[in-house]
Amino acid sequence: MTYRVLGSWMFAIVLVTGPVSGAEETEPPDVESKPSSEEAAVPPAEDAGTPETLPECRIRVDLEAWVPQASGLDQLGATRLADDGNPFGTSLLTPEYSTKVEGRFRLDYQLPNDLGALGFSYQKHADEALLRESEPSNFIFGEIAVNPALAGLFDGSSRAGLADAFDVNAKSALRDVSFTFRRELFGDRRVKSQWHVDWRRVKHTREDRVSYYALAPVPPVPVNPNPLIARPDLLPEADRALIASAFNGRGPGVGLDVQIPLWQDKFLFEGGASVALLRGDMDSESRSVTWAYVLDVPDNWGVPEGIVKAPFAEFEGTVIPPGVTESFPLVNYIQQVPLSIGVASGGQSASAQAWDGYLGFRWHALNSLEVYAGIRGARYADVARELRPQISAVSVESNGTLSANLQTISETDRSLTLEGLYIGLTYRFW
Repeated sequence: MTYRVLGSWMFAIVLVTGPVSGAEETEPPDVESKPSSEEAAVPPAEDAGTPETLPECRIRVDLEAWVPQASGLDQLGATRLADDGNPFGTSLLTPEYSTKVEGRFRLDYQLPNDLGALGFSYQKHADEALLRESEPSNFIFGEIAVNPALAGLFDGSSRAGLADAFDVNAKSALRDVSFTFRRELFGDRRVKSQWHVDWRRVKHTREDRVSYYALAPVPPVPVNPNPLIARPDLLPEADRALIASAFNGRGPGVGLDVQIPLWQDKFLFEGGASVALLRGDMDSESRSVTWAYVLDVPDNWGVPEGIVKAPFAEFEGTVIPPGVTESFPLVNYIQQVPLSIGVASGGQSASAQAWDGYLGFRWHALNSLEVYAGIRGARYADVARELRPQISAVSVESNGTLSANLQTISETDRSLTLEGLYIGLTYRFW
């Protein structure tokens, strides 16, 4: 009896627990192959010790069209007297440069490991300004570019130094080359900034040519009373002036560029400024040619010689030489003689400064292409020089030529300012 009861309980236990040999088959097959979170963070054994890959170097190219207008050189033209004779109504007439499309180029090479970028940039500007005005027989234009000695037709009268027409041809040319190192100063999602140091090379040339005319002198000069003698050589010559300079300088510079994202890093506001201190050489030149009528007769004729001034009575006068009964027109002994005054200096040491600034917007059109536009200004201080010689009284030499002694030379430095809109493309090679 006891045996049967024990056997029944053992049979019941086997039915409830199942066979012992099948316990391993009921376990989930993937328990051992599924790693824990800590184990997943450990790299595979074969990848351990692999060296870190350096970031790729990239090249940036900027191509820009700039439309600047030049100013600040203070080219000399003429003064204009007021029509009502008001001495305080005199105005200054000078040529103005127009806007002209110029190119700017920039190339940057990004160094590995975010060490910075090496860059090169180049820009140029060349323009010409013209100004012409005339009012025949109305001498209201003051000859301010030539030396005042013998300027104008009516020397020695109230209209001395005046012309009835003038023209100005002014030229300016600039070349600016910069080698740059750039590096990020700080950057986050709200603002990014870069600083840069430069080595710049600047060349600038300036040339102004001014001419003053007497188109219709009143009284008519010269008028030859003897119709048999033609004297076209006595028609009034133009007074002319040349003012030129050339600067070639180099020096270090610093600058800062800032970008502020406005929309998802696709559209940005940007701005920057830089300054460079330049040291180099300056060549400058000034020429002035004015004219005068000179009467030159033999000493024993008893006629005063020298410069013929308004009202030019000598043009209608006659003279009877000693021992001769026939009279001769004095105009036959009048010549138009130039007074040339010039001064030049070469290789003078000169210092200048270059200031640049811009404000604009940038759009990341594609992964490698950006479009940008804005307004840019640049000032090149003291890159031009104007020489103005001061002379003593003019004298007539024995051979009939004119001469004057140079007393002092005044020097005035001029600056070039460029302002205008720009638009450009940036392409990055990854």
